[in-house]
Amino acid sequence: MQRVTHKQAVAIAGAFYRRLLSANEDDPGHVELVKGQVLLDKVAAADPAIQVVAAGRPDVTAALTARLRTRHRPDVVDFLKEQGMLVDDDSLERIVAAVNAAVVQAREQLLRNAGGDYRPDAAASRFPEWSSSAATKPPTAPVSNGRTDKDYELTGIFDRFSKEAGHSPATIKRWTPIIKAVSQEVKDIRDLTDIWCVGWKDRLVERGLSPASINDAYLAALRGTCSWAKKNLLISQNPVSGINVSAEKKGKTRPKGFTQGEALTILKATLAPVTQNL
Repeated sequence: MQRVTHKQAVAIAGAFYRRLLSANEDDPGHVELVKGQVLLDKVAAADPAIQVVAAGRPDVTAALTARLRTRHRPDVVDFLKEQGMLVDDDSLERIVAAVNAAVVQAREQLLRNAGGDYRPDAAASRFPEWSSSAATKPPTAPVSNGRTDKDYELTGIFDRFSKEAGHSPATIKRWTPIIKAVSQEVKDIRDLTDIWCVGWKDRLVERGLSPASINDAYLAALRGTCSWAKKNLLISQNPVSGINVSAEKKGKTRPKGFTQGEALTILKATLAPVTQNL
C-alpha cells in the first residue's frame, strides 16, 4: 500500500489539468455550457465562494451535493490503476481533493478560451511534473509483535476468525469459497480498501446475484473477517463497513396477524351456541 505525499497529489492533479485542457482547448464549447461545468466543479471542490441552497427538497439537494463531491473519484481510481499504484485511503482522499481543485482551474481556463482568450494560464506552473517513478514505493512491512506477512493473509485470518467464532459447518462451507475468491485478487488484508470492496460489490451485482445473497453471504463473510482482524489489531479500519446492496422492499400484501374483521368473525364463531344434530 503506497502513501502519496501532498506534492505528489498536486503533481497527479496537474496531469488531470493538462489532460482536460489538451482534450478541449481547441473546441472548448459554448460559453454558457462551460460556465455550467465550472459551477458543478466548484461544488465538487467545495469552493467557499459557492453556497448550495436547499430549495424544496433538502434531502435531494444534499444527495446531489454529495454525489458531486465524488464526481472525479472514479477517474482518479482509473488513473492510479493505469500507473500501477495501490494507495492508502488517506492518500486517495488527498489526490481527489487536489484533482477537484485542478479541474476547476482547467475549466476556468477553458472558459477564457471559449471567450476567445487563449493566453497561457499563469497559474499552470504551480503543478509539479508528474512521473509514476516518483511515486512512493510501498515500504516493507516491519515485523511487529512477532507477526510476519503470512499473519496478514486473508484466508488464514478467516480460518482463525471462523474457529474462534465457532461457525457452523454450513457457514464455513458457504463462506470459505467467498474468502478464497477475494484472496485471489487481494491476498494481504492490509491491501483491502473500501474502494476495492465497492467495486467488488458492483461486480457481484453485474453477475446477477440477488441483493440478499450479496448482503447475507458475500459481504457478510468479508465484513465479519475484517471486523475480527480489526479487533485483533491487524487492520485499523474495516473496509467493508457500511457497504451493502440496496434492495427495494417488497410491498406487504396484508398485515401480520388477523385483520379486525377476521378477528371479529372468529370471535363470533367461538361464542355461537353449539347445535347438536339428533
